[in-house]
Amino acid sequence: MPDHLSTSFRTVWINGMYHDDPRQISVFDKITLGMGVFTTLLASRDATGFMNLHFWDAHYARLCRHAAVLDIGVPYSAEDLGSVAQCIAGHTAHATQSDFCAVRVQITAGDGARGLAYPATPTVFVTAASVPDPATLAPVRVMIARDISLYSQDIMTRIKSNYAVRALARRRAEQAGFHDVILRNEHGNMTSASVGSIVVRMGQDFFTPPLADGVLDGIRRGEGIKSGKWQEKSLTEADFLCCDAAWVVNSLGIKPIICIDTVPKRSEPAE
Repeated sequence: MPDHLSTSFRTVWINGMYHDDPRQISVFDKITLGMGVFTTLLASRDATGFMNLHFWDAHYARLCRHAAVLDIGVPYSAEDLGSVAQCIAGHTAHATQSDFCAVRVQITAGDGARGLAYPATPTVFVTAASVPDPATLAPVRVMIARDISLYSQDIMTRIKSNYAVRALARRRAEQAGFHDVILRNEHGNMTSASVGSIVVRMGQDFFTPPLADGVLDGIRRGEGIKSGKWQEKSLTEADFLCCDAAWVVNSLGIKPIICIDTVPKRSEPAE
């Protein structure tokens, strides 16, 4: 069972140990080659000071699924990692005087020799940072990327791993004056924002692109589909531009989209 924090604020937990200094990952860790996956979840503090991990079981299950795609085993149980995540979140919230934290759990193939060979032991680390109240998230203006695509058959588009392409696309959108970017697949269908699923309202119905289009299995996305509020449907660029309303959805909240390229949209709840 991982040890727990006592009184001082620690910033990172790596393979069973807490550290004050977050700069602990070796330059020889396979994270430098993109051989790793992660999950980011919301933690919120209740009136008693207890930190609630939102949809932790779903996040842990997805972390294991995505790690398995890269043939990486997760050496800690949901209970153990959940305990660490709560501890890190609690101390981060206390140190930053925040009621909300983003907790990241990441696993890599491990620290080893130069090259592509898998080390014997994976690296698992947990960090947290304060974030705004999800209820206060501002609407966003998005741009459709036309020079960068996500390929639907690429396994890396369906797991939370290397986000370099997403980061580049978002950087270009921000340089053009937008908050975020919407990426298409090789067929021109919409997939996702840089770090979130997309949901649109068309009439009375709410749609989100299917996994087969090269979409990440977002936790909030999955909950919306499970509840029956949202349906899966491939969305063309015309569908997206002509929808009645749209949102970027991830584990840290739901942001209304108020403009797609130059097309204004209404800001309304995603219900």
